[in-house]
Amino acid sequence: MGCWLCRRLPNGEVRRGRIVEVEAYMVGDPASHAFRGPTKRNRVMFGPAGVSYIYFTYGMHYCFNIVTEVDGTPTAILIRGLDNIENANGPGRICKALELTTEQSGIDITTRDSGLWVEHGIPNEDETIMVSPRIGISVAREHFWRFFINGSPGVTKNAMNKLARPLDEE
Repeated sequence: MGCWLCRRLPNGEVRRGRIVEVEAYMVGDPASHAFRGPTKRNRVMFGPAGVSYIYFTYGMHYCFNIVTEVDGTPTAILIRGLDNIENANGPGRICKALELTTEQSGIDITTRDSGLWVEHGIPNEDETIMVSPRIGISVAREHFWRFFINGSPGVTKNAMNKLARPLDEE
């Protein structure tokens, strides 16, 4: 939370959005794409941490994730909201704003050379990180694995926000 997702567009322009909302997808999580094992679509999730996992959904949207564990352990963080980029709340809008498609899946995001990278950042002292159930899933709703910076404009407006509580109360 608070880091910057950066993308060098094909025209050379660099767009930077501050990460203000994410969801975690863990090993054994029935809401995870990796739950039933590796497939052509999700194989990137089984790779090393620091790699992009982008998938196409509902026949119209791309969603950007960051793989977070060691080789063979399929976990990822879905980036749901960015500040500093207009209309970048919601995974599909983020990919549209940053011109991301499945062509950028599997990219090492730990280096600027890739054209897609994350820069260090932290939440400000006066910001509160909240936790809530994830959005738009039909299983494993009991997990509070959605994290967001309270009050940030890039956070998704959703009924789950009413169930949110500060992370430090966990």
